[in-house]
Amino acid sequence: MTLETAIIPRNPIEAVTHVNPYPYYADLVRRKPLYYDKTLKFWVASSADAVTAILTHDMCRLRPAAEPVPKVPLYSPAADIFRHMMRVTDGDLTVL
Repeated sequence: MTLETAIIPRNPIEAVTHVNPYPYYADLVRRKPLYYDKTLKFWVASSADAVTAILTHDMCRLRPAAEPVPKVPLYSPAADIFRHMMRVTDGDLTVL
């Protein structure tokens, strides 16, 4: 064991660049599948169930399902960018 691997990340941001973050991640999933990090000031979802629940919840959609191009830029030059260059979708990956 090296010094790098002996140091445990203090939070999910440090874990991203840690030489071996997997033990930290496994502990996070086991002990804190969903929690608010007061220091970082954001929510952390670490378990597959928590991530799935968040990503499939209606309140976490990019935009209303009936709007392939968001209404705000619809009648502006930005509409062409959304229509032809960006994929803004939560569901079916068909071409707009």
